[in-house]
Amino acid sequence: MEREYYSFQKARNALELKPEEDELIGAVKRIMKDRNLSENDLLPPDVEEAIKFIADDALKLLRSSPPPTLDEALKLLKAEKRKDKRR
Repeated sequence: MEREYYSFQKARNALELKPEEDELIGAVKRIMKDRNLSENDLLPPDVEEAIKFIADDALKLLRSSPPPTLDEALKLLKAEKRKDKRR
């Protein structure tokens, strides 16, 4: 049993498998900390928009590739807003 447990741990690390839920929560906590916001504060509007973007496009994206991370979604939304301002 011990051998199986450690083999699974090594395989998980090699494949870089992480639970999605913890990844999103961790990303939100990290962004809040980077922006000097408390965990009790409301989420910034751009973070809320990025989370909605991930949730709305998850079904479409799952067919072709895994959904974007929170950081990737924030970058995509910023790029879209820049394009809209240029027009």
